[in-house]
Amino acid sequence: MKLSVQLFTLRSSCADDLEGTLEAIRAMGLRYVEFAGLHDHSPLHVRSLLERLGLEPSGCHVSLERLREGLDDVIAESKLLHNRHVVLPWVPADFFGSGWASCAPELNSIGERLASEGLVFCYHNHAFEMEFEGAKPGLDVLFESTSPESLQAQIDCYWVQWGGQDPATYIRDLAGRIPTVHLKDGLMGSEPQDAIAGQGALDWNSILAACAEARVEFGVVEMDHPPGDPLDAVRRCVEFYRSRGVAE
Repeated sequence: MKLSVQLFTLRSSCADDLEGTLEAIRAMGLRYVEFAGLHDHSPLHVRSLLERLGLEPSGCHVSLERLREGLDDVIAESKLLHNRHVVLPWVPADFFGSGWASCAPELNSIGERLASEGLVFCYHNHAFEMEFEGAKPGLDVLFESTSPESLQAQIDCYWVQWGGQDPATYIRDLAGRIPTVHLKDGLMGSEPQDAIAGQGALDWNSILAACAEARVEFGVVEMDHPPGDPLDAVRRCVEFYRSRGVAE
């Protein structure tokens, strides 16, 4: 499994100095980054930075609104960046208000278009998809209702556990349909709280073994609210995963 970092974790640094942030990531020995916007830079400029530094995208998070209104631009941008994975990072409650199966036609359609262009469409979960719809979590209904050729998974390990489910089980069950995971640790208190990898509540022995069994391509370090300095937090997480045998 190749290590990457979701740049949302470093959003303030990216907004102030994208080039310097990418240089700091490369200095950690990382070769992959996952985008959540380009911070007002052109795709061509970002591609030039990546090429100069020896970095590649492991994926790009793209909003539902942009997928609906600008799919052609998303495709063109992904091709210019040499990005394969287009990830839907979040959906509003009204999107699945009629049940998760009702989302399938639109997501299948988007995924089919992306697949026709050589791209892979993925869905990134939060905790609300773990709420039961009938006899099973909503995320299960979503993936059962969509085609693996049209929609794949990006499992966020912490949000699965926060929602009361086991991330390792999800990863194993989605083998063949899960090219990328978010490696996020956290505490299980009264409110969600990010933690440095290995200092939270998640069982990384089980999760990383599941990733290996499922042949996950990218493990993406991500924190919504990193403790302390964000770059240092990423560095410490990367060191932890390397100590557990994850190599680029």
